[in-house]
Amino acid sequence: MPRHSWSLAHDFFACTGGFAFEFDKPESSTDGIRSFLPAECPRRLTLTARGVAFLSSCGRLPDVPRGDIMDKSKANTLAKALVIIQASWLLIQVGGRLIPKLPVTLLEVNTIAHV
Repeated sequence: MPRHSWSLAHDFFACTGGFAFEFDKPESSTDGIRSFLPAECPRRLTLTARGVAFLSSCGRLPDVPRGDIMDKSKANTLAKALVIIQASWLLIQVGGRLIPKLPVTLLEVNTIAHV
């Protein structure tokens, strides 16, 4: 039974390829069992969303605390505030040009679609 419950943070982490398996090289195996992976296969395999769904159906989801996942976040409050300011400025600029019916570039339209 897992000690940590699965949260939305786990879902996002799994969908972005955060969970991975690392395998020992066959020559470093101490138990004498041959590796089930071919020699040309990478030693680190990333779990996809489909792989996480399969593990979930088997009841074998990774048992990782939410705090460990949140610790991997690269964005602090200042970075998030700057992004909000930039996105707001872009929306104000484009809105200010749309009101007097001035043209808006395709780059701005595409950027707004992603914001």
